[in-house]
Amino acid sequence: MHPNQITPTNEILAPTDEEVEYSRRVVECWEEATAGEDFAGVAVLNGSLVEELHAVDARRLLERAAMIEAMAGA
Repeated sequence: MHPNQITPTNEILAPTDEEVEYSRRVVECWEEATAGEDFAGVAVLNGSLVEELHAVDARRLLERAAMIEAMAGA
């Protein structure tokens, strides 16, 4: 990839603010649920089930957003 392509590519592929916020909420919900003694293998966020795979995906999205943000600030 040419250096001139990095910024526009990151702008296109970067998660939206809404996706980042939702992912933060998913991770927070999952961490609160798994910390409880009566954890049943799932959490509930706004009436929707959250499973470990959702928390993993949310963490990945947050990591990608952080990397893109770090590259933009470099």
